[in-house]
Amino acid sequence: PASLQAELRPYQRQGLNWLQFLRAHHLGGVLADDMGLGKTVQTLAHLLREQEDGRLDRPCLVIAPVSLLGNWRAEAARFAPSLRTRVWHGQGRHGTAFAEDCDLLIAPYSLLQRDKERWLAQPWHIVVLDEAQHIKNATTHAAQVVSALDARQRLALTGTPLENHLGELWSLYHFLMPGFLGSHKRFGELFRTPIEKLGDTDALARLRQRVTPFMLRRTKDVVAQELPPLIESVTRVTLASKQADLYETIRLATEKAVREALAAKGLARSQIQVLDALLKL
Repeated sequence: PASLQAELRPYQRQGLNWLQFLRAHHLGGVLADDMGLGKTVQTLAHLLREQEDGRLDRPCLVIAPVSLLGNWRAEAARFAPSLRTRVWHGQGRHGTAFAEDCDLLIAPYSLLQRDKERWLAQPWHIVVLDEAQHIKNATTHAAQVVSALDARQRLALTGTPLENHLGELWSLYHFLMPGFLGSHKRFGELFRTPIEKLGDTDALARLRQRVTPFMLRRTKDVVAQELPPLIESVTRVTLASKQADLYETIRLATEKAVREALAAKGLARSQIQVLDALLKL
């Protein structure tokens, strides 16, 4: 996109082309790059492409953990300043505009159930789940709300599309393309039970063949030659006077409590007190 304030690396351009291919064929997909490979900038470039081609007549929605809301807002302002971006979060959110006059709305998973009526009433152009493993349990409120959203395209960003069992993969694809892997019960009969309990390699090959076209996964090892040199920055932070006084007060109190516990019960039976002290410090 002409308005993208970044130079995409070759693998990132491939990711953008793949996202556009999926959109053109009314499909969803999982961008499963390792952390640090630019999933956010690839997604923003995809939204900008939609805007510049005149297809962005509805707002787009990014659902992310609370800790990443600020990062999404900063990255959007830096790389895609032409996108009108708004963060939906905080106690006073209902006193502000929702998705009106907005190209990109950024919100946390924690508000999916609380503001369920708003999400379901608003038609979306593209819905993106960042750290999509948050919906790996299909029975959670968050997974049920996102699966019911009215969206033209659904995308999932994650470094870990599968962590514990195949049920997590079904939950992810149930959001992306409901019905693509059948019902939860049928998926268990055809794939999960044969693969996990019986070691059926044919069933595994069939499942891999079905989901692979809709998942682009890259590790840092694969694209190492395209990455810039690693930069390490060590910053030492000195506690200010009030912080230092508070820390020293807590340190003295916890040290006394730990010493008393060690004297009375010994190390083996004082591990909780030791852990509690370390956490406070």
